[in-house]
Parts: sequence; C-alpha cells; structure tokens
Amino acid sequence: MEEAEIYNDIRTILTSLGLPIIAVIAIVIAFFFPDRIKIWVGVFQYHIGRICVGVRKSSIKNRLEGACTHSLKKLGKELPDLEIPELSIKWVKEDNLQAKLKEGKAIVKLRFSDDQTRNIINAATVYVKEAFLIHSKPYMSENFVKAMDFSITKKILLGIHNNKRNVISEFIKEYALDLNSIQDKCSQIEVIDDAGLFTRILIRELDFFGNKLIGRNPSDDYKNESDKFLSFLHEITTRDADDLTPLQFVENILKVGVLLVAKKDTYYQHGLHPYLRRIKLGLARGIKTFYLLAREDKVEILESVAKELLLTGNFILINNPRSFSDSYNREVICYCLRIDTESSLTSTYREISLALDSKDKMQGVVTKLREDGLKVDVNGVEGFVQIRNLSASKISDIRKYFKEKMLIELIPIEIGSTGIVEFTLINTCSDPNNLINANFEIGRTISAKVKYCDDDFVKFDVGHEKIEGISFRKDLTYSRFSLLHKQYELGTEHDFIVKNNDFENNTIYLRLKQLKDPWDSLTIRKFSQVNFLVCRKVNYAFIGELQEGIEGILAYKELSWFSSEIEVIKNSIKLNNNVDCVVKDIDKEKRIIYLTLKDRQNNPYFEYLDTNRNKVVEFFAIEETIYGILGSIESKYQVFIPKNEQSWNGDKYNCKIGKKNKVVIKELSNRGDSLIGTFRPLIPHPLALFSNKFDVGQILKPLKVLNTYNWGATFIISIGHKKFEALLFKGDISNLCFIKSCIGIFDNIDKIPLAIKEIDLDKNRVILSLKEVLKNNLQRSRECKYANEYESIIIGSNNQGYVVLLKGLWIEAILESTQTYETGKILTLRPARLSDEIIILTDE
Repeated sequence: MEEAEIYNDIRTILTSLGLPIIAVIAIVIAFFFPDRIKIWVGVFQYHIGRICVGVRKSSIKNRLEGACTHSLKKLGKELPDLEIPELSIKWVKEDNLQAKLKEGKAIVKLRFSDDQTRNIINAATVYVKEAFLIHSKPYMSENFVKAMDFSITKKILLGIHNNKRNVISEFIKEYALDLNSIQDKCSQIEVIDDAGLFTRILIRELDFFGNKLIGRNPSDDYKNESDKFLSFLHEITTRDADDLTPLQFVENILKVGVLLVAKKDTYYQHGLHPYLRRIKLGLARGIKTFYLLAREDKVEILESVAKELLLTGNFILINNPRSFSDSYNREVICYCLRIDTESSLTSTYREISLALDSKDKMQGVVTKLREDGLKVDVNGVEGFVQIRNLSASKISDIRKYFKEKMLIELIPIEIGSTGIVEFTLINTCSDPNNLINANFEIGRTISAKVKYCDDDFVKFDVGHEKIEGISFRKDLTYSRFSLLHKQYELGTEHDFIVKNNDFENNTIYLRLKQLKDPWDSLTIRKFSQVNFLVCRKVNYAFIGELQEGIEGILAYKELSWFSSEIEVIKNSIKLNNNVDCVVKDIDKEKRIIYLTLKDRQNNPYFEYLDTNRNKVVEFFAIEETIYGILGSIESKYQVFIPKNEQSWNGDKYNCKIGKKNKVVIKELSNRGDSLIGTFRPLIPHPLALFSNKFDVGQILKPLKVLNTYNWGATFIISIGHKKFEALLFKGDISNLCFIKSCIGIFDNIDKIPLAIKEIDLDKNRVILSLKEVLKNNLQRSRECKYANEYESIIIGSNNQGYVVLLKGLWIEAILESTQTYETGKILTLRPARLSDEIIILTDE
C-alpha cells in the first residue's frame, strides 16, 4: 500500500469517527489484520524516525514484516493445511544473512539498510531459503531446490503491493546468473503456477514428501523421485484434451492421483461411477491423496462430484477449495481429497489384503450375472469371480445357481492392477457343488414332502440327506390369513420350483408351482353381493377375505346409515363369521376391496330429503369445527352446516352447541350419508329491503362512481339511511365495443344513469348495466342536430373509430378522428353523419 493511501485511511478514520469507536476498530483490525497494523505503525514511526535512528529501524522493521506477512497470508489461503512460519526481522551488524526457526516464527537476521527494496528482497530470500520446505530440501536435487526457492520468493514478492515492479526487477536481476542452470525447472514451475497448481499441489506434496522422510538419509533415489513429480505435474498442465497423459504418480514416497472432470454428458449419464472407479484403481496402487480438477463450465460438475464423494464417508477434504482464474483467465477449481483410513473402503481393502495371506473367507453380494462369471461387491469394493472359480464342478449356466443381490461367501485370489479384486467360491459354502450333484438348479421343478409347518413357513424333504427345502408364506399363498398347517399337512407332497439357493446352510428356497395371483382373474365387480370372512378386527374396521388372496375391508361406518345402530351391529359380528356385503369400491393398486352393509337403493336420507327439502327443522348441535357445524336430527340423521351457510354478509345465526336449534334442509352430501343444512333463510337477507324497493330492469337515477377497477366499477345506492354497494362489470358498459379496463373511464363523469341487471340473493350482490340504459335511449339519437356540439367521453374503440358516450343524452356514437385520445377523455364534438342506426361524430 502506498504511503499516501495510508495517510488518507488514517485521516478519514480520525475525522469521521469518535474515539471509542476508533479504539474498537483498532482492536478488530489488530486481531484480524496484524500485517496492516504493522504497516501503519511503521509509517507512523518512519516520520518520527527522521530525528531518531532507533525509531527509524523499528519503522522499517514493522513495514517490512507487515508487507511480507500480508503476502504470506495469501499463500496460506491456498495451503490451509500447511504450517507457514511467521516472518520476524532482527537487525544485526554483521553481513551474514540467515534465518532461525523458533516457536512457529522464522527470525530473519538482516543488516540494517535504508534501502527498503533491498530489505524486502533480502528478507524474502532468506526466509524462503532457511524456513520454507526445510524438511523437504535435503531430499530434492540442488537445481530443484534453487528453482523452488526462486519461484516461492518471487511469488511472495509479487504479493507485496508497495514498489512491486522495482522489487521484482531487482530480484530477477540478482538471480540472473543462477537462472541459467535452473532455467528448465523454473520454466516447468512457472507453467504449473500459471495453471494454479504450484501452491495447491506441488508445494503441498513436497511438504508431505519432506515430512514423510524426516530422519532418513538423503539419497539420489529421493531426489530423482521429487524431480519426476515435477515433470508429472508439468505434463498434466500442458496436456491437450485428448492426450493420454499419466494421471497417477506412484513412487516410493509420493503416491498421488489426479482426476480431471469429464464432459457434462458423461457425468449426467454415469454419475459418480467413473470417478469412484478411478479412485479405487489408485487405491489399489497405494494412492491415498487425490486431486480433482475442473475448468470453466465443468467447475459446477466438480462441485457436485466432490460433494457426492464426501457424502460416501470415505474421504477427507484437505483444502478449502475456491474457484480462481488461471493465467489464461479461465475459471478453475481444485479439490484435495485424502482417503479416510477409518473409512469402509480403506478397511475393506485392508481386510482383503489380510485375507489374501490367510485364505480367510469374506461375504459379498452378487451385482451382475455375466457369461464369463459373477460381478460382486464387498463393502463397496468391486470384485469378479471367473466361471472356472465358481465351483469344483463344471457350471454351464450361471443363472441356474446364482441371482443378483444374492449373498455369497468368497475367498480373494488377488487385487488386480485396476483395483478390481478376483475371488473364488471353491472350498466355500457358496460353492454350488452339492446342488449341482443333486440337480437343484434355480428354475427346476421338483416334488417335496412337508416335514414341518409353521404359520409363516413350511420345511420340506427334497430327497437329499444334506439339503433341505423351505418355502415362506408369500411363496405358498397370496393370503395373509389362511392357516398353512391346514393347507400343508405333514407328509403331503407338492410340486415346487427352485427359487433360490442358500449355499451356507445347504438350503433351497421353493415356490409353489401352481401359485397364481388371484387378482389377475378377479371377477368381483362394484356393487355386487359378496360373502366376507372376518379375519381381523382393528380400531376402524373388520379386515378379512372374499376368497383366498382377495382382501376386503368393512369399515365400521359402513355398518349402518345411522351411527346409533353401528355399535350394536359391530358387537354382533365375530371373528371367522361370514357376512354378506356389497362391494363399495375396488382399489386394484392397493389390492383392497371396500365393503358396505348400507343399501344404496333404500337410503333413508333420500326419503328424508324428499320430504323436508327447504323446510325448517329442529336439530341438535353436537360440535363446531373449522369447516362447519355437525349435528343430528331426530337423534339419527346426521346434518352438517358448512361455514358459508351460517351467515349473510357478516350477520350470523346464533347457533348454540349442545342445544337444539333450527336449520333449513338444503341438500344431501356427496356420499349420501349426511344432510346439508343452511342458516341463511333464518337470517334477514341483507338485500331484502333492496329487492322489495327495486325490480330487475328498473333504471335508477344517476349514480356517483365509488371505485373503478380493471374488471368494472362500484356504486352506492341509498334507501333512506341504508346504503347498498352495486357492481357494474366492464362487459355491461358498451354495446359497440369491448372495454379493456374501467380504470380512468369514469374520471370525468360526476353521475351516470344505470339499470338494475340482476339482484342475486344467493351471492348477496346487485349487478348494474349501462348497456340497458343505452339501448333504451336509442330513440334519442333523433334529437341530435348537425348544428349542435355535444360533450362526449371516450370509453373505447372498435374498427370504425373511437366509441364515445354523449353526456346528457346517454347514447353511444362513433368518433372518426386522426387524433389519439385516452379513455375517459372529454371532447366537444359535432355530428358528421346522423342516422337511426348510428351517429358519426367528428372533432374537426
């Protein structure tokens, strides 16, 4: 930051804020931005230091530490998992520049100079050389160390704002001689940095490299390995889209995988699978750290991929990935994921490695049957069993003994180079050798005798001393209620199809050969009479069967039309009773038939409605809900009064819950099991006075507009002290044009005559019409004279011109004009053509 800018900052703060606020802000800045504080203090000290050498030294020290720390913080954001030492300056008299690490700080010893450019270069150079990647440098080649020192120092100096161009130029000038010998490696690092991977991958992995080798004797092997890693990253950053560049680096110490995000179509079609496959391939080669890279439109895809990978629980996110722009101004993002050593994926590979040595058995699931073997999954690790390793006996058709999702026992043979594990079933319980010898392959028909029967399953003798047959209820019957011990008596023989195998327990699973779904041939129809066997009693209904596998439900509310009779009928029906019912509804999706004892042809509610429609009757109010009031008539007929039938325009009938009240019978509910009542006829109608005073078609004296809307306008009609609001819809205004909106149309009209179009007592509204008035006034067109002028209002337009309303006469006419007018505009016009059919006006 330039000194002038710092002065402006300080002056602005001091002049605009009070002292307490300044103190609080200073504390916050000191806590979060110590580098900025050091620079400000340094500037302040610099001016005092003009008369005091000690203060001047302290000033230069603070400004130097602040500028370098600010630049190092930028590096730290890209390497949140690395411990980057804090830089501290100590002035010394000798010329021997060096740095000393102490308690997380790199104390850089410098000879004092007033040349700030020289101070910054010396501080950054010594800091990087003596304190950065110090554990790694003994295991790197000399040229690689020099190239890294040059590149890191340059990156720190580029992050310093003040006098940056002079600092960088001077720094490169100093390195000119060394650059000749390290030019190749510097160029490689620069290309890697242009791609944004210098800090995000190279420095991080070199730090890991050094920490891994601490205490080891340096050797050429280690130095060659680090050189190879530099070349590996360089190849990735310079690769073209279709290049077959290696994306895995596997050496003695460094084992790194790089995953480049594929095309959008690949992700949408295959999802996470390609990435997991590549990770498993790397995991099989010992790779624990994976970098996921994406550019431009693939950044969004990578964010989704990384999120899904982390949700598997097998990975730890090492960095804090944020998108950035590379040297070509392309958006890039880089995720660093490390395999969680406690994850199921890592544990499984570890268990497989141990089982390879001990020949221990493992369990897996068959995921796919192929002609050449089985694809299996062992806790997320992909495996394969070749057909020759399925059994000690020869297998010609895999599908006769194995099914997808079958749990089997496996012995690992080897971990392939692709990460896929090869297994064998020979000498395991899943070897179908016994089943092959007994001809019990899947799909084969066999006869079996009942030897044990339970309510949920039956065991069978299949004629083999080591193999047992078993069949569960769902494979014996579609009924949930039939008694298996009655259907499958001991010793009886039945025909079955082999459904599945349990190699571990030498068991075959059987399905009754003649078992058919009764719903496929259902003949029962809605409203038909059926016989219902009651099997269960629940809190809302009887549940049972109409025939084996066809379930029915008889709800308690369907036992009678009257609730007073339901409890009696309910108590009379016992389990295992047969009840004659009527089919109310059939739900094939839920495989349920709904039943009723109500006779729809003799519904007592129909008879009551016919006798009492629109009559006032007495009812007992039982309960009020948000939807309405529930009650009963004559202690048996249910009645419901909806909310909208309880009041007129705010005037509500006083219904007392728990007591007898009056109600008017209106109609029957849709289900036919309740009456619908209304209180409205019992409440004086709000329009009663209006309907007695006025008739439909009556023309009223001119009315004043109350409000206008897009849909129409409202008017007030007074009868004595009582006021009634009436509606004029836009469709009832003109006989000559369509009115788009009523807003503005009546702005220049004080009062206007209107006719009553409708008095709607049900909807409690009065509808007016201007059309009727205009229609009745047609004969007034004969009163128009060519010599007269008429005050007219624009109300719309049609294909002939503007439609206007002649005030006073209250008739419509057409204005032929080349002018443009807005709706509601008042004009003074004269006739251009008069006829009994239409009047043509002009504004000329």
